[in-house]
Parts: sequence; structure tokens; C-alpha cells
Amino acid sequence: MRLGGAISKRPLILGTSSYGPTNCADYLGWGREKTRRYHRRLKRIFRLFGIYDACSNVRNASRLIVWSEYARSLHLNGSKRPDRIAVIPPGVDVPLRSSTESIHKAGVLFVGRDFRRKGGEVLLEAWRRIGKGKERLIMIGFDGTDLPDWVEHHPYVAPQVLRNHFYANSRILAFPTLAE
Repeated sequence: MRLGGAISKRPLILGTSSYGPTNCADYLGWGREKTRRYHRRLKRIFRLFGIYDACSNVRNASRLIVWSEYARSLHLNGSKRPDRIAVIPPGVDVPLRSSTESIHKAGVLFVGRDFRRKGGEVLLEAWRRIGKGKERLIMIGFDGTDLPDWVEHHPYVAPQVLRNHFYANSRILAFPTLAE
């Protein structure tokens, strides 16, 4: 079933991520030929199972909504109408901190499982140069074996604790991602 198909002849496509050729090169470091073979196989599987694929059908979309500028840039090659590609970043509802609560424990928060791809190295280098000592740097979601001792690290935090404590009490969410 196509979302938006009942409204118009062209579907509205919501894309949370992208797996196009540029994305395969960025995320996986694949060369041109390996990426081409992968996409040929994937398209055959999609046709076989009747899967409506956002990346292959961008030209037929009345509107494409993606989560990041990076995802938008991946789709621009397949679209003759870049004005039909909108970026709506995902959000997280967090409880509001009351004005009487102390934020002395708050700091700069980085969350991501893939430390390198999410820009963790970039953030650490920037922190070494300008941030160290001004705010706490809190990093969540990866093994953290090579982190300096001045970083507060948590390999895993339950989603509710992440939302209600870390997101709600951090002054800044740093997300210097290299590919999204």
C-alpha cells in the first residue's frame, strides 16, 4: 500500500534513512562496482516481493520527507524537483526542568552507538581544543575503551533514563555526525 495513494496518483514517501550509492560509500566504504551489484540485487528482491522502495521511486513522489540534510542530499540526484524533498528532523519529548533545579551537573551530551560515524572523534578533538574544563562532556552508547579520563562515559543507558535525565538535564546535545 502506498502512503498518500488515496489522496493523489503519486505517493508521499517518508524516509527515515537512505541506502543509496552515496550512502553505501560513506557508511561502508564500498567501491562503485560493489555498490552497483548490491543495488541491482536489491531492486530484484523488491520487485519479487512487491516492495515499494523510496530510494528507487523518488521521481514518482509528490513529496519526500527525510530526517536530515545528508539524507536529502542523497535523494537530490534522483529527483528533478528538489523543492519536493523536505527535511523534518526527529525530535524527542523531554520533561521540562523547573527553573529552581540546579544545572550544575548538566553538560554537553553525545549519544551514539557508532562513535566514529556519529562524529565522536570530531567532538573529542574540539573538546581538547576549546571545551575542556568549561562543561562536562557526557558520552553514551559505545564501548568507550580509549576515552580520556575527563569524559563521563556510559556504555548503555535505558531509554527512559536517557530521555528523563540526560536529555532533560543537558545544556547541549552535540551531534557532529559524519554521515546520517
